[in-house]
Amino acid sequence: MAYPYRVVLDDQQRAELRGLVGAGIAPARMLTRARILLKADHGEGGPGWSDAAIPSARSSASTRPAANCSGRSGSRCLRRPAAPPGAIPSMSAAEWPISSS
Repeated sequence: MAYPYRVVLDDQQRAELRGLVGAGIAPARMLTRARILLKADHGEGGPGWSDAAIPSARSSASTRPAANCSGRSGSRCLRRPAAPPGAIPSMSAAEWPISSS
């Protein structure tokens, strides 16, 4: 297929884009564009994906499970986190002392 604008990256450009994506601290739009350029690279050692294949790729970090979830059902995600050590426990309405004045 003939491409009107063919992306050809050298090793230095490819390394810079991989570092940017790997660090993940740049704005989302910049990271997305860097991922697209890396996939579209038709240079020496680049994958050279077709224009049609790039949008269908799913390489986002949002597909990873949450860090505080464990188990297959993810039931730990639904529970309230434990109180830190030394925290004062909260009291329910039934536990409040009744004052008779």
